[in-house]
Amino acid sequence: MSKLQTMNRLARLLEIEHRRIELDHGACAARLCALRDRQQSVAQERARAHEAVPSTEHAALVGWRSAHMCILAAEARRVEAQQQHLGHTLSEHAARLALSTGRRQTLQRLTVSAESEQHRDAQRLRQAENDQRLGWSCRQRDTLR
Repeated sequence: MSKLQTMNRLARLLEIEHRRIELDHGACAARLCALRDRQQSVAQERARAHEAVPSTEHAALVGWRSAHMCILAAEARRVEAQQQHLGHTLSEHAARLALSTGRRQTLQRLTVSAESEQHRDAQRLRQAENDQRLGWSCRQRDTLR
């Protein structure tokens, strides 16, 4: 496998990895939006729970409200923890995307260089074949220049 073929294969692999990271990043961002919506609904539900108890509270109603508030507080903490985790994941994805972009750019430069080198080698080979067909040596050709 030539140097150029290897670079082209590596470029395809990097492109696949880059797209996968972008998809992961998008999915994380969507989950984070859903969690923010859930956090907002939990906050609204907690506010309603505070308001819903009438001034003539019964013991059972007070117990239910207390349990419900504990459940909502636990849900709020869970949502917050998931948001923090997704925030870290998004940061990691951003770093991986930057690294992947850098790799792709480096590979592009190397590929252009390899293509130029391949083109120069092909020109030299054609010149050598022409010289050989004409029976010239390199020294004779250089003298004519």
